[in-house]
Amino acid sequence: MIGWAVFLASYIGSALMLIYVLLFGQTQFHRDGVVGRCHVFVTSSLWEYIGCLGMRLCGPRVVACFSCFGNYCCHKPNPFMQLIYLGLVLPGFYIFVKNAFPLIPNAYVPAYHKYGAVLSVAITLASFALVSFSDPGTITKRNVNRYNSYPLDNVLYFEKQCQTCGISRPARSKHCRVCNKCVAVQDHHCPYVPPLPFARCAALKQHKQVGE
Repeated sequence: MIGWAVFLASYIGSALMLIYVLLFGQTQFHRDGVVGRCHVFVTSSLWEYIGCLGMRLCGPRVVACFSCFGNYCCHKPNPFMQLIYLGLVLPGFYIFVKNAFPLIPNAYVPAYHKYGAVLSVAITLASFALVSFSDPGTITKRNVNRYNSYPLDNVLYFEKQCQTCGISRPARSKHCRVCNKCVAVQDHHCPYVPPLPFARCAALKQHKQVGE
């Protein structure tokens, strides 16, 4: 029991330290100190060491293949995060149904927990599908005027030309480098949301589905 407690405390402590380093390592307060050096090591130096080690052990061809795979995973729309998400939700619910449903109801858990569990998972998957197959607010030359809802005040929002899409971007819109298109009121590129074919931006038209 004590061993598990020590392991859990060590795990949580290490995770919190890593999060702190990643979030605050580049701030002015930490930049020149130990936390700043740890940030540089975790985000840059460590991967350079791994690359050099891989080059020596596997050769440049294998390293180039891994580099291409990493670029595809991190900078291109792909299904990996969606598969991980569904791989957690669906098997987890199956295990819950198989093991917990026969024990419900009992002296501590009323029968309606069965229906609540099914309903919550159904709503989760329905929201996931709704966001996945709806347009996030893609801006094109034909519909750019539809998204001029926010004024260009030259304080926060300036007139900017998107060289890739060939349009004058409305305020609060951004060009997503992963999706390679301009998106209205873009919040972020979400790897968990699969359009056709794969991950897409969470933006204006998804805000109501995912909750503003």
